[in-house]
Amino acid sequence: MHGLKKTENVSFFVGAVLTNICVGRHDLILDFDNEARITIESFFTVSTGFLPSKIYEDFVEGCQALLPLLGELVADANVSSVGGLVLLFESQARLEIFDSNEQYESFLITYNGKQIAV
Repeated sequence: MHGLKKTENVSFFVGAVLTNICVGRHDLILDFDNEARITIESFFTVSTGFLPSKIYEDFVEGCQALLPLLGELVADANVSSVGGLVLLFESQARLEIFDSNEQYESFLITYNGKQIAV
């Protein structure tokens, strides 16, 4: 689509804990303890202090990289320079979700009754 606006407020992720990961053939859903949800339908990267970041296109493989983040607190959240979403966890792990499809939704953020489709 067209990426997140630079002015989009994603600060509601800060302090939230990743509580649930749901994986399907065509999407990956992340639920947080503050009722926030991210539905990923695009490429994403996960990087930790130990491993370099890797781009995941396969949700089953990518889910394995996200599993260690269950129960982790989000320390920072921002919009990337290309309109994606970046979450930095307390462990210094970094999740970046890309707007990788111009024709379809790449990810959907749901929080407090509001939906942001990217």
